[in-house]
Amino acid sequence: MFTGFFYYLRAGGFSVGPVEWMTLMEALDQDLIGSSLDRFYWISRAALVKSEVEYDRYDQLFFSYFREVEEYAALSGEMKNWLENPRMRKTSEEVEALPLPEKRNLKELMDRLSWMKKLQEGEHNQGNFWIGAGGKSNLGHSAQEGTGLRLAGSSKNRRALGTCGERKFQDFRKNAVITSRQFQLALRRLRQLSEQSNQEKSELDVEETIRQTGDHGGLLTLAYRRPRKNQIALLLLMDCGGSMRRHSMLCSQLFQAVDQSTHFRDVKVYYFHNCVYDELFMDPKCEADSAVSTQWVLNQYGADYRVAVVGDGTMSPEELFDVGGSYQGKFNQVAGIEWLRRFQKKYTHMVWINPSLRERMGRGFLVETLYYLKEMFPTYPLTLEGLEGAMKKLLRGQSKE
Repeated sequence: MFTGFFYYLRAGGFSVGPVEWMTLMEALDQDLIGSSLDRFYWISRAALVKSEVEYDRYDQLFFSYFREVEEYAALSGEMKNWLENPRMRKTSEEVEALPLPEKRNLKELMDRLSWMKKLQEGEHNQGNFWIGAGGKSNLGHSAQEGTGLRLAGSSKNRRALGTCGERKFQDFRKNAVITSRQFQLALRRLRQLSEQSNQEKSELDVEETIRQTGDHGGLLTLAYRRPRKNQIALLLLMDCGGSMRRHSMLCSQLFQAVDQSTHFRDVKVYYFHNCVYDELFMDPKCEADSAVSTQWVLNQYGADYRVAVVGDGTMSPEELFDVGGSYQGKFNQVAGIEWLRRFQKKYTHMVWINPSLRERMGRGFLVETLYYLKEMFPTYPLTLEGLEGAMKKLLRGQSKE
């Protein structure tokens, strides 16, 4: 059963190696799981899942594989009925005097259950051998905790198949649209730490402390270093309005995440509608009183800035390629595509992050521009996995991956 589960996980695209699997087998050998499918779920997840983003995939595969076990354990209607409504005749002292049944692992219990269902003819309660309730049998209802297989009734704890069937962790998956908090965590990947020579040594240097303590015969000797600060500066250009309205909440969360990111050397955020034109805006409403010259932005921020454009890239072709193509705001003297080329020429670390990017988008009037921009810029979907890729790309620059 368990070897089959290993290959089932691998076939389902879940990464599990021999080290993790042998850890789980050691837990089985030490009887940490016993006969409980619930325990097997929790311990196997702890041993095999390396990241929270894999929880949902693991739950799906576990549910799919062990659902067959649960169906295999299905009881007849009559047997299930008396297990749910058992008649008790013995006193608690009489039940307590019964010896405990032999401990069996999950596979042995499943084989025993199959055998018992064929042999047992009627109700059996407060015993220690047949399928029953209220006693010490390891097959039935309300037996002592950890002694057997629950076949009816509700568990005091959440059952493994019920828990993983709920898919509580689907929002942790890498292909889910991210939240503000996840965005903030992903931004932390964009780091280039360095010490500043003019700073006081105030940060504990753990490795040097260990080395000096060893050199002094175990006498604790604390060593300090200058704090390291992130030298990355980020320029974020965000599309607002139009087809981006359905992402307005995400844009608001994104702004908050960037605004609260204190680990960058500098962060600047500007807004545009559909495409970058002669003016950018300091407010997502893109109103005239918050406009700044796009050329001024290019002149103001050095080539060492990392640039991330957030937008769906869908617009009519003239909005991208034509002078005067902007239908909202001032007449643009320079085509949007030319402004994007100027940014691309100056900033060697630049990516496009698309909140509505899909793997299979049919070509059409409003998405033709998206395909053009995908050819022009390294483009990533606004998912956790896509954002992590974008942050790595911003560190590497425009060199081919």
